[in-house]
Amino acid sequence: MKTAIVSFFDVYPVKTGSGVVVYDFFYSWPVSNKRLFQVSQFNIKKKKIVNIKLIRNKPFFKIIVLPIIIYKIFKYLKNSKKKILILEGASWIFYSYVVIFFLKILINNIFII
Repeated sequence: MKTAIVSFFDVYPVKTGSGVVVYDFFYSWPVSNKRLFQVSQFNIKKKKIVNIKLIRNKPFFKIIVLPIIIYKIFKYLKNSKKKILILEGASWIFYSYVVIFFLKILINNIFII
């Protein structure tokens, strides 16, 4: 089983309360085969965290990187029998909807939280 946890804000390095919640949730998730996909202005290189770097932390640039996020999640989950996608951040509903829409088309049998 593989789990992809997606966040459209900085989770690591932890700087905000929401970042702390998502980071702690990620590390307490009971599956060993998991990845955190985050959109950030920082260059992050940490095991199990996939960082998509933004040029500027503005909504327009987040829209531009959505295809990259979708591709990286697809590449990570495609060969697993059981796939779980967890989207964090209710205020980012547009980005979440786009990711869900395309991943449901690309990946069969995906469970979305």
